[in-house]
Order: sequence, then structure tokens, then C-alpha cells
Amino acid sequence: MKGKDDAASGGDKAPSGDGKAPSGEDKAAKGKDKAAKGTDKAAKGKDKASKGKGKGKRGASDPSAAASGVCIASHPRSASGVRRAKGLGGLLGAALAMILAHGAHLPLLDVLLRGLAGGIVGQLVLWAVAVAVARQLVIAEIRARHAEINRAVAAARASDSAA
Repeated sequence: MKGKDDAASGGDKAPSGDGKAPSGEDKAAKGKDKAAKGTDKAAKGKDKASKGKGKGKRGASDPSAAASGVCIASHPRSASGVRRAKGLGGLLGAALAMILAHGAHLPLLDVLLRGLAGGIVGQLVLWAVAVAVARQLVIAEIRARHAEINRAVAAARASDSAA
């Protein structure tokens, strides 16, 4: 229960270990301390990323990512096409390996193991092909859009100079 002192000060006392609620100033100070700790952790993370020891995605410091500037994963049609190709490659690889192993009259366990291995290989092969094709399609889309913008700019300049 609040006493007269608590009522006069609004009930906000500094934390003194006596079980009373912290004041607004103390809460703000704690918030600043937490924010400062968060920025320290972020700075440490940036240091690790700049050293190349982190396990993050490729950033702007990676020359291969900066050189191409094309991200297949962020392109909606390409990403779904690559996922579809991976699944299809796994199924086709497994089916082909199992059919060939069954045709060689191998025991069931060997047929299944070869099917598993064939599925893994098929998935990896079709994934690599799909990424290469998707990358070229995205680059072609970017070039077409760039040419379209250049034509629109040239047409706008021609109409401005004629007027």
C-alpha cells in the first residue's frame, strides 16, 4: 500500500532493492543501456563480417556478388522455377536410378539406396542447370527493360526538342 511519500511523488521511486517500482528516469536509463549494448553487438557483427569469418550472405564486399548484381533468389519467377527444377530433378534422378538398378536384378535394398543416391545427384544437377538458365533469363529481362527505358527517354527528348 502506498504511503504519503509515495502519493506525493506519484509512486515512482528509484530502485533501491526494497521492492518499489522504478521511476521513469530509471526505465529510460535502462533503455539507453540496452540500446548501447545492441549497437555494440551490431558493431562486433560488422567486424566479423568484414573479416570474412562470419557465415552471413554475400555482401557488397564480396566481388562476385557485386560484379553480377543479379539475385535469382529475390526474383519471384526464377526462384519458383529453380525450386520446381530441384524437385523434378530429385524425382527423375531417383526414378531413373531405381529403374536401372531394378533392371539389373539387384536386391530391393540396393535398388532403394541407388534410388536415393540418384535422387540426390539429379537434384544437384538440375539445380545447377536451373540456376544458370534463370540467371541468363533475369539478365535478359534487365537488358530488355533497360533498352525500353532508353527508347522512352529518347522519345521524350525528341518530343521536347520538337516543341
